[in-house]
Amino acid sequence: MNDQLTSDFHRLRFIALIGALFFFLLNPEPINKKAFLVLLLAIVYSVLLYTYLRLNPEKRDFGYKLAFWLDCLFITIIIFYTGLTHSLFYFGYLLLVALHTFYYGPTFGFITAGVSAGMYFIVSYLDPEVKWFDFIFKSGFLFVMVIGVAVVYWENYRLKKLYLDEISKLQDLTIKTQKIAQVRDLEELADLGLKIAVNISNAAAGIVWVWEEKQENYLYPVAVYGIEKKDIPLTLAVDTVSCFPSLQNFETTITAGSVTGLFFEKNYRKIITVGLASKDQNLGFLTLYSNLDFTELDYLTIFCNYLAAQMSIVRLYEQSKELCFSITQALVMAIEAKDSYTAGHSLRVTAIAEKIGEKLGFSQERLERLKKAALLHDIGKIGIPEKILNKPGKLLPDEYREIQNHPEIGAEIIKPIAQMRDIIEIIYHHHERYDGTGYPSGLKGEEIPLEARVLAVADAFEAMTSDRSYRKALTKKEAIAEIINQKGKQFDPQVVEAFLEVVKEDGGYENAS
Repeated sequence: MNDQLTSDFHRLRFIALIGALFFFLLNPEPINKKAFLVLLLAIVYSVLLYTYLRLNPEKRDFGYKLAFWLDCLFITIIIFYTGLTHSLFYFGYLLLVALHTFYYGPTFGFITAGVSAGMYFIVSYLDPEVKWFDFIFKSGFLFVMVIGVAVVYWENYRLKKLYLDEISKLQDLTIKTQKIAQVRDLEELADLGLKIAVNISNAAAGIVWVWEEKQENYLYPVAVYGIEKKDIPLTLAVDTVSCFPSLQNFETTITAGSVTGLFFEKNYRKIITVGLASKDQNLGFLTLYSNLDFTELDYLTIFCNYLAAQMSIVRLYEQSKELCFSITQALVMAIEAKDSYTAGHSLRVTAIAEKIGEKLGFSQERLERLKKAALLHDIGKIGIPEKILNKPGKLLPDEYREIQNHPEIGAEIIKPIAQMRDIIEIIYHHHERYDGTGYPSGLKGEEIPLEARVLAVADAFEAMTSDRSYRKALTKKEAIAEIINQKGKQFDPQVVEAFLEVVKEDGGYENAS
């Protein structure tokens, strides 16, 4: 019995006891002092027992069994002192049977009825005026009470089980939606969503069709389950899709039957199509196939609503990434237009940095951040005068200090762009040195972001192997030797080792020219 039922059970017991107390007090006939004392003892023991069980929940089973026998005993004693078979406290047995049947089930109800009938037999046996027909009638009524209350019990049990089943399904659905909430790739999301939809509906196969963003008159299969891909067209013209409610009403609706009419669909007896729409955006639809009846279509609708919303979010995320990449390309072009000697520098640095990051075991997300930072690491040079950037000779101290401002300028330029904020520190610190003598902050060792340490090696190597206005390019062999020479000084030893692995895979030190 759970805590709520326990509270309800004991509340009813107390109401019954208080009702009996008032019966004694308001009855015009003289109070039977012995019966009244037994009633008071019953109230006191009930309070003490309930308090004890609240403090010691592990003793509840024992407490309920003790309460059952004590209740029967107290009712029997009160009946004995208040008129034997003529006592109105016989109804206490009925209440006891009803309560135990409702809260513990019919089996315990019959046990309660049997014990109560046995106690009442003792009372009847002691009554010299007993009418045994009355005894049989009243005892039988105790068992009839069990049957009557059992009907309510079983209905309550059925509703409770239905409620728990629904809760379980909703919890399972919540877990499924949490899984798809973590996916940021449209195809991966659609594939996972389709598998979950198949599982929910007991389908045998399915397809997720989505709108082609650049060609709105076509749909393409982004996820397929249980069907040979060769049986599915690469694209589907919108005019070949029969009228489908959600395509017009922007709502997730389940429609019986196919809306595509593909030839393989004749292999299935049952087909449903679920529109995938989010707010004012049609994303496509999901078609499920089976030879058996589909199940849990209401939960399928709820899930597909969430799937559509998540697909919309992923689409926006992908569009945001594309916009971010376009901005990055534009900024890189602006940098290279400023300094004729660095054309292609950022792309080459990015390629080297990415390979080093892979060797260091960077996650895909971290690699994306490193690549973005590598592309834009010199964006701050936009704020440096061209006469300094393209000066053919050695820079004066003041000019060199101005060049050293480009990491700070770069950080300020990209700070207002929300999609770039995760690379600000990398750009700001990519000229720090491992020994702490770099700029702009003089960070040392692990204080420098790892991505910035990777970028420092990639940037230095590419710069050394490219022509500059003030010097000719070094050979790759000479540049690699310089990187090794600066290991633990300018560069992180761990990053240098990863760089050397990249060099080895690209032909090795000996073949560098």
